Amino acid sequence: MNDPPRVPKTKKPTFRTGSDNVFADLGHPEPELALAKAELCSRLCDLVASRKLTDAAAGELLGLNSHAVHSLLRGGFRPYSLEQLRGFVDRLAKAPPHNVFADLGFRNPDLALAKAELVRELRSRLGELKLSVADAAKLLKLDEAKLDDLLRGATAGFTFDRLFRFLNALGHEVVIAVRPAADATPAETRVESAS
Repeated sequence: MNDPPRVPKTKKPTFRTGSDNVFADLGHPEPELALAKAELCSRLCDLVASRKLTDAAAGELLGLNSHAVHSLLRGGFRPYSLEQLRGFVDRLAKAPPHNVFADLGFRNPDLALAKAELVRELRSRLGELKLSVADAAKLLKLDEAKLDDLLRGATAGFTFDRLFRFLNALGHEVVIAVRPAADATPAETRVESAS
């Protein structure tokens, strides 16, 4: 009968608190620069995600191919200077939102996007209130099937006024703001969520 092999006793691991800069902790030759680049890269990731951009769409705005964007968004910031990364963040932050309805050739893509954003807010509010489609349809005085279609993006036949009233019925205020367009950007119609 064989005895099981003996496992050598190991020391308990020791931990030490690091600094605020992981690159310094790892012995990087330029830790402050690396941290600044990583923070800008993180900001780029946030902008790409919040605007729901593909690598290709982000690349068009940044003047990079999709492979370079893919690498950059996964921490491949070495080939870029701090100034280039700041420029990328500025470009994405200032660029008008990407509109898939324009890509699909809609006649009024800004209005289609605005309606889609209102429906997204409606869907979100219904989720917050934990209302079923049946209960929401009663509250909104709408046929259940039509509400179901609307929540899946079928906005034809629904005016902005009607979508505003739905949101009001669910406890959301709708504020319409008219203001001059920012310098050198075309004027547009859009929905901005307060949340």
